[in-house]
Amino acid sequence: AALVELRVFRSPCELLLCSVQWLEHYVQVARGSPDFRAPPIPIVVFNQVPLSEGVPAKLVAEAQYCGLRVLGLRFVAHFGEVAGWVPYMGIGGSHVFTTMYRSRYGQSSQLAEVKVTLQALALASDSVAQALSLSHADVHFSYTSPAFFAERVVMHAVLAAGGAVGFFSGLRSPRIFEDIRELGPTFLLGSPGLFGHQLQLLRALHGGPLARLCFALQRWALRRGEVGGAARGAVGSGPLLDLAARLALGAALNGWLRVPFRQAQMALLGRRTRLRFILALGSPGAAAMPPEVCLWLRAVFGCRVFKGLVLAEVGGFAALGEAPSSGGALEAFAVGQALPGVCVDFARQRLEDLGAPDRPCWAGAGAMVISGPFAVSRRRVDGAARGGPPA
Repeated sequence: AALVELRVFRSPCELLLCSVQWLEHYVQVARGSPDFRAPPIPIVVFNQVPLSEGVPAKLVAEAQYCGLRVLGLRFVAHFGEVAGWVPYMGIGGSHVFTTMYRSRYGQSSQLAEVKVTLQALALASDSVAQALSLSHADVHFSYTSPAFFAERVVMHAVLAAGGAVGFFSGLRSPRIFEDIRELGPTFLLGSPGLFGHQLQLLRALHGGPLARLCFALQRWALRRGEVGGAARGAVGSGPLLDLAARLALGAALNGWLRVPFRQAQMALLGRRTRLRFILALGSPGAAAMPPEVCLWLRAVFGCRVFKGLVLAEVGGFAALGEAPSSGGALEAFAVGQALPGVCVDFARQRLEDLGAPDRPCWAGAGAMVISGPFAVSRRRVDGAARGGPPA
């Protein structure tokens, strides 16, 4: 335990994320050791309980009495042992300090097959931050826990840009929009399935006849603008129809077509929430988000919809692109306005190389390929393995 505390509090972190159980452990260590020195960094505690319960007040008081600076972090639930893993130690400025170790709850995980350096993760986060134009004003709200590669890179990108993050545990709870209104995020992160489920509820509550008519007109205009000359006959032909489609997509008329959705936006997001975009993360093995869902999300939330494609659920390859309004399957996501692409490829390593099954496994050196307008085409990143306690 003493070695654990030394590694935590002497690491170059600016904050420490830990569970309530670890905070209880730190308090016990502080009480039992007369030589215990309180760390200069704040301890941010998450809890795997409903958000309303928070961290026990008695535990916070005991920790503060021992000299520990404890901060409760709302909107963070199940941040810890996701599928038996705790992939984070802390965040320090633009540098990411991350750990990946074998948990006592899990004997195997795809996470252990990926070899990630601290520098590589920071570089990937920087590229994603530039591609999404992230800044200190951005607040990220996730429908999912950051267990896998794409979610972790996006989260680190927001933090590296100086923004804030939030997570929600009750993925299908009606409380989700209460939390969104209070947090005021600038973008939402989730899976196509979760967005599709939420949209079914939203459409039932906020999809009146006028909204459905405006949606149908926008869908027709976008489809007409995307098809070629030979296929245009399927959606009608003639200069008048072309003019009607251009008007429907124009700024003036398009603004009017979104009026029926403004009341829904106010009810769901509140007055101060202004979403810049929605990012849906998927994988080839999962069903792609249907174009109709993309268009409904854009209409209801009044923002652009991006799709993040993860070719390997952990590690591997990630790409960002704007979701289309029509088309089918994955090919459809090549349609529409392109977002600057970010592709990250981490070298894999065998599970045995990461350590014995009964010992923690930390991220080590590896090779990484980043391609995109803001990144080098290929770079070798080497770094010594970092040790640190599970947090």
